[in-house]
Amino acid sequence: EMWQHPVNHGYLTGRAYVMEFSQGDTLYMHADTLRMETEANDTKDRRMTGNHNVRFYRRDFQGKGEQMTYYVKDSLMKMTGNPVLWADANQLTGDTVRLYMKNNRPDWMHITGKALIIARDDSINFNQLSGKEMMGYFEKNNLRRVVMKGNAVSVYFPKDRKGDLIGVNYNEGSQMTIYINDKRKLEKIFLEPGTEGTMYPPFKAPQEALFLKGFNWQQDVRPKSPLDILSNN
Repeated sequence: EMWQHPVNHGYLTGRAYVMEFSQGDTLYMHADTLRMETEANDTKDRRMTGNHNVRFYRRDFQGKGEQMTYYVKDSLMKMTGNPVLWADANQLTGDTVRLYMKNNRPDWMHITGKALIIARDDSINFNQLSGKEMMGYFEKNNLRRVVMKGNAVSVYFPKDRKGDLIGVNYNEGSQMTIYINDKRKLEKIFLEPGTEGTMYPPFKAPQEALFLKGFNWQQDVRPKSPLDILSNN
């Protein structure tokens, strides 16, 4: 169903979805209720807002949450309500997720409140980084640098040159900066003074060092195609 208010307002309900083309790559978005708004004095100032059961798909990133607003003019996507954003091999969550675009690609992101990044290391292990606030910076659609602030905690699984697991590295501090190489692997980590770390032997790390608070791997509900945004599964 669709009905029109004044020229600069529109609503969609039911199995509602929209396709947005302005950034070069099509963004497919679904929600129980979708609202489109355009400022009367600036036709480029458009906003799309989805409420309840929001799911979206773009070739280079996907997500879900209870509310999402896409500010076309500012190339900003803001997500709230248990949001999940998938970018390449990374799953990112927090209270509020903001993704900024530039030249049709993800440029940088800002997560506030319970920020958590998860990336599968192998079949059983997951690299993780959590904190109160996170800034992430992209290069060619890949997340390459992450700054985590406030009660920052990292878990990763270093390997030797043969690819065998060395152990489980667990760090806690006020701030950490993580660099990820073009092969999606952790390249280096900078720790602020006062950071405490522990290297556990392989397969001997406690559960709390393997899975950080809030851990919830949701790859099974990640949209794999535009049609997936309409599926409750």
